[in-house]
Amino acid sequence: MTFRVGRVASPLMLVALIAWCGGCRQAETVTPLSSKESASSSLFRVQTNDVVLEEGNRGHAQLLVAPQSPWKFNDAYPTKLSLQPLNDQASIALMRTSFQEKDVRVVDGNVVVDVGLLGVRLGTELVAGTFNFSLCRQEQCILREQAVSWKVRVTQGPR
Repeated sequence: MTFRVGRVASPLMLVALIAWCGGCRQAETVTPLSSKESASSSLFRVQTNDVVLEEGNRGHAQLLVAPQSPWKFNDAYPTKLSLQPLNDQASIALMRTSFQEKDVRVVDGNVVVDVGLLGVRLGTELVAGTFNFSLCRQEQCILREQAVSWKVRVTQGPR
């Protein structure tokens, strides 16, 4: 490939392209995400845990995505968990509603996100959101958008 500036090939542009591609991997095929992806598919399994908190106490819920062989988590793709905000009368408070790559851990090949919670008042809440991530196998990477949800119940602490 030759880059031209006006009618003359630019050696500077060619050197810049070679330097930039020095860290490039082989081209990958990217498959668009499916809005009908189930929580358990042949590609990955999503697990969340329902949580019980005492009123006034902090805790956390854990989201885990387990890629199924031969798929692996693609940590080069911008991973994001977005949780729906709760109303002012909710029985819990979410410490955060947005999580990025820096908030994601990979443990034994599984993707893990910890979500901080606070039990505000007695009751049960459904925490829901969307997890965006990418999986790769040898010659292909795919993008996924997965709906996630779990329940949090706040109980009365010892009196």
